[in-house]
Amino acid sequence: MGVIMRRRCERIVWAVLVVCSSAVAKAPNLAIPERFTATKAGVELTYQISYHVLGLKLLRIGEARSYSVQGEWLNDEGEVVPAYYSEVRFDTRDDPASGKRGRISIHNKMVAVMSDPGLQTMIYYKDADEYLNPFFKDPKHEYYRDYYAVKDGGIDYFKLDHHTGERKTELENADELLEQSNAVAATLRRMSNVYLGKEEKLTHASDFRVYFNVAGEVKPFAAASSRETFKVKPINKKLESLRVDVSLAPEAEGKAGDMTLWGVPFSELAETSGDSNLVELANQSPDWSMIPLRMNYKRPVGYIRCHLESIEGRSFGTPKKVAAK
Repeated sequence: MGVIMRRRCERIVWAVLVVCSSAVAKAPNLAIPERFTATKAGVELTYQISYHVLGLKLLRIGEARSYSVQGEWLNDEGEVVPAYYSEVRFDTRDDPASGKRGRISIHNKMVAVMSDPGLQTMIYYKDADEYLNPFFKDPKHEYYRDYYAVKDGGIDYFKLDHHTGERKTELENADELLEQSNAVAATLRRMSNVYLGKEEKLTHASDFRVYFNVAGEVKPFAAASSRETFKVKPINKKLESLRVDVSLAPEAEGKAGDMTLWGVPFSELAETSGDSNLVELANQSPDWSMIPLRMNYKRPVGYIRCHLESIEGRSFGTPKKVAAK
């Protein structure tokens, strides 16, 4: 059960914090950070991930870290374009560098480069390092890269197995992935407007949909919104948050666990914190920027919770000049 919880939890964290999208069949330049220049300070978020039953935390699963920054991106055509760079890392509590791995050892990274403005995904890749050694079964180690790029309205893709060197280019659900990548900005704006009272609250009966990748298939989810106030750990103050209860849409096939998300506009969190650095960062961000505070993923028994542990501004080093080819 622990294996399933960790891997499903990881997918939920990724789906919420960063946008999944699409890809390139021929190998492009993979030196993503070298092709990106940060022009502003970024924001780093740290989340603790745990398993709860009857409101009690039974098991700490791991940690997720996310950071995002605005800057400039050198694309495959040699053009320098405004962009966002986002990275999410998920790590269980062991240390592979020590030579010892836990029975469940996951150390994955996901990177997305998105257009500014618009948040349409241009590049997305996932580096997976997953070692699973359950009782009474042989150990399994998955070590690969999934790479996607959106180009000219289409998707190119490859998956590289680092163990064997095998490269696959077949991609299922390409249209759904493209739709998902193009809907991010609109979804965030809608959430922000609902929180600010500019739009009606969400109900499961409405036609509003959010999309998540469930076991390799993009599925639509219906959402209902409400308000909930609780203390936010990083600033040690109470905030009124937007609560969104998400469940599989009636038109979707199959099954998926229900989720509950809590979020607040970045500007609201920064102002309440009294931190001048956060306020400055929030003022430089789009007015619809939302910060996820908590996420619950319902399981047959209990739920997996991901909650915000820290938020801080981060300098991404000395800005480097991105030159066109």
